[in-house]
Amino acid sequence: MTTTTVRLRGPITGRMLYAVGKVASWILAPHFDTMEGLEKAIAKNRVAGPARPSARMLKRFEYTERDVPGGRLLHLSRRGAGTPRLHFLYLHGGAFVLDLQRIQWALPAGMLDHVSDADVTAAIYPLAPEATWRESTTFVRQVYLDMVSQYGAANIVVFGDSAGATFALLLAYALRDEGLPQPAAMVLFSPPCDGTASAPDLLQLEGRDPSLTASLLHNCFSLWAPDVERNDSRISPIFASQEDLPPILMFSGDREILDSDARRLAAISPSVDHRSYAEMAHVFPIGGTKEAKHAFREAAQFISEHLLPDVTTPSES
Repeated sequence: MTTTTVRLRGPITGRMLYAVGKVASWILAPHFDTMEGLEKAIAKNRVAGPARPSARMLKRFEYTERDVPGGRLLHLSRRGAGTPRLHFLYLHGGAFVLDLQRIQWALPAGMLDHVSDADVTAAIYPLAPEATWRESTTFVRQVYLDMVSQYGAANIVVFGDSAGATFALLLAYALRDEGLPQPAAMVLFSPPCDGTASAPDLLQLEGRDPSLTASLLHNCFSLWAPDVERNDSRISPIFASQEDLPPILMFSGDREILDSDARRLAAISPSVDHRSYAEMAHVFPIGGTKEAKHAFREAAQFISEHLLPDVTTPSES
């Protein structure tokens, strides 16, 4: 559909944020863009498992979890709230290989802070390399259909970050192809849409991105989808038919290589409304910046436009 550039700060601040992000990436995930570094990160991640919300967050929200066949469901809702009208399905990022990180809980919390009368179910899906795209997409599909049986598709919004946003897109294509009900809307943050990671503008963006590289994308897709070509539409949304999808609001930063994927998908998909935030990096809404708050407000407004009137959005947060 369209790409709209959102600029809330200038290039000098952007370069400062880039430097901070580059140092943080080196400290937290050294050599993450090599297969050896990625495998070390996976081994460390398996010991930790999926992160729970922080103690501070649990003062504001009720949290429960339960095991289901193939994975686990984590549930977040406002303390003291009644049964909500809107139900979010959250699909977390992690390059298809890493579990939910504590910092990522900023996304469910941010959505609940800006959308009234809602709760969040986070799907902890099977990870690569222990599982492939076949098992993980099947799990996500089943979780969504179970929610449809319980709440109705019109009362569900799917959102995800990074690889989780890719899962959301693949879910939408599968539902369309099977003639199953789509969610009311989707909100996606920085999805990898092209498993080939070969677009010229993506490669040009590497010098602006503090954390992601084309090499990292290649390695992650090779672990997650070892049995299919990288341009297979079952793993790479950019190669799928873009017709008959739910309304999709997509965010990216122009300091991440996946801004290329988001722009290209928006150019060919009539359902995608894309926001490219100037000087922002990968999944910037987790950072608590003014851009993050602005993005959550945009998401809340988008959701309100695609739901019945009894779901409201606070004017301020």
